[in-house]
Amino acid sequence: MFVKIYATNIVNDSGVSNLSLGSTILTNPDPPLNLVNIPSITSASVIGMSWNQGVFNGGSAVIDYRISWDQGTGSYI
Repeated sequence: MFVKIYATNIVNDSGVSNLSLGSTILTNPDPPLNLVNIPSITSASVIGMSWNQGVFNGGSAVIDYRISWDQGTGSYI
């Protein structure tokens, strides 16, 4: 993204600043892709899952994933 800035006071606007290269606006990351159950890990007390990071990280490294599951009640934990 490219950014230019100008200032405003009660008299008028300033001239436009120089163009800033490489500015990043942070947004939400894409959701994970290719969610897969790993049967060799999954048991009565363990759920083995694998996924790939989404294509776009929102401009900042993904540092955590929050996992929710439904125990068959229709209510996610």
